[in-house]
Amino acid sequence: SPILQGRVTLADGEIKIPAAGIALQELELSVAGDPTANRVALTLGSEGGRLKAEGMIRQSPQQQWQADFTVKGEDFQLLDLAEYQAVVSPDLHVVYGETGTALSGTVTVARARIAPLGLQGTVSSSRDVIIVDADGQRRKSGLPLSLDLELVLGEEVEVDAFGVRGYLDGRLQVQQEPGQVMTGLGSLNLRAGTFVFKGVNLQINRGLLFYQGGAIDDPGLDVRAGKEVVDHKEVGVRVTGSVTRMEMKLFSNPPMDESDILAYLLVGHDMSGTSEREGSLLGAAAAGMGIGTGGALLRDLSEETGFDLSLAGGERAADISLVVGREIGKDFYISYGKGLTDSAGTFKARYILKYGFSVETETTSEATGTDLL
Repeated sequence: SPILQGRVTLADGEIKIPAAGIALQELELSVAGDPTANRVALTLGSEGGRLKAEGMIRQSPQQQWQADFTVKGEDFQLLDLAEYQAVVSPDLHVVYGETGTALSGTVTVARARIAPLGLQGTVSSSRDVIIVDADGQRRKSGLPLSLDLELVLGEEVEVDAFGVRGYLDGRLQVQQEPGQVMTGLGSLNLRAGTFVFKGVNLQINRGLLFYQGGAIDDPGLDVRAGKEVVDHKEVGVRVTGSVTRMEMKLFSNPPMDESDILAYLLVGHDMSGTSEREGSLLGAAAAGMGIGTGGALLRDLSEETGFDLSLAGGERAADISLVVGREIGKDFYISYGKGLTDSAGTFKARYILKYGFSVETETTSEATGTDLL
């Protein structure tokens, strides 16, 4: 039977990829072979950088397609979007077969900018979630993919996200087996960084993200950020733990009470002379930090301001309210409570009657009620 052999060549092509914000230029494609095996060579450019892929596509005796490619490039513009830009130099090996795809090698990120917008309030599904179709059948995830990549960040990788600004560098080994969680091994360092804590800019003195073989989206944290205040005192915040189990603690040099540290951070002076408005601000900050110091801070604030400060609600931050109250005379007590995530608050007034009874009124933006207790 006749055997078909030949060569197909494409020169000076161009492809625009709006999803990545780039245009692939000077595209050259060469395919040579027969119906069972073809050698493919592809070169293309992007903003002055070049990428070249070479390899074989062949058909096995069982009529299954197989591919084996190397992909190399230098200063290739991979992304050019408002929120993400990246220039990379890949050195990759791609193998495709009946059992799946395997991707290995090194990706060096020479320059990048990461500045995501509008991610507040998003919720990621749990890793153990199983997606099913309308008929109840488990949805297939496609051909299995195995990853074994070394990610190298150069000195011009800028991040501006979630209140953190600075430059990342380091090395990370990224691995994933089919059906398993993507893991990381290595560390990334944040240089020349700042961190916004409760609306205040702090200088990051140490910013380390370390991976010890766990999930790629849950690195360990060792972050220390602070600022200098009066008399060359340093106050700041240290963040440890991991992204999903973050622990935040206050620090100072020389050592001082946590209430004074928080006051210096947020209002610029120690607890002495704290106003009612500043006391409410500090109490809300203490409650929202979730570092186990809210009770002590609130006691200090109460002593300094003369108001009763307390927390009410559940364990979640969304359920917690800061309550500010004061006794007016012997039998009359007023308080105002506001949830940390609510825009409106609740005003209460309680008047103590004789024989152990009292009258309490509660007023919100939507209703008013009175109880005899």
